[in-house]
Amino acid sequence: MSVNHSGHRQRLKRALSENGLMSFSPHEVIELMLYTALPRRDVNELAHRIDDALGGVSGLMRSGMDELTGIGLSEHTAQVLLAFSSAVKSYKNAGSVEKTRILNRGDLSALKETASRDMHTLVLLNAAREVIFVSFLPESGIERFIAERALIYDAAEAMVLPARERKFDQCAAASAAEALKLIDVSFSLI
Repeated sequence: MSVNHSGHRQRLKRALSENGLMSFSPHEVIELMLYTALPRRDVNELAHRIDDALGGVSGLMRSGMDELTGIGLSEHTAQVLLAFSSAVKSYKNAGSVEKTRILNRGDLSALKETASRDMHTLVLLNAAREVIFVSFLPESGIERFIAERALIYDAAEAMVLPARERKFDQCAAASAAEALKLIDVSFSLI
């Protein structure tokens, strides 16, 4: 039984411009990448297949040519996806926070003083306790945002600096801690 995806591409592009990429599920992000490789084809089922086979966008980003062609992608489609992956990695490396070492509680206190008035901030640390990523948290999907960034940046620890004038949702904190535990990343509110 075939599903009619008429207008799906336009709806996805509209959702991207209105809500941003963080509102997308992994297979939808993969669909956007596939649009470049396969401009006149319905790629929804293929995106689902890639998502299932590779474990989402982060799995796709870690894949090589052999793995992509091994799941049935043409060499052309695999090359386009690898180009996206390469561009994302280059962008991430070029825009990453200059590494700074957090040595003691005083450094954490200083970091707390820089907290935004109304935006919660995510700080990721590597195993050497160097800051490797800093970003404001989105309004929704906090747990997913934290877990994805921890995977992308290979973090050892994730810390959230709550906004000065806004409470951090304790349910979101507990969910984030549980999700991060699955990937061996510690979590704390500071």
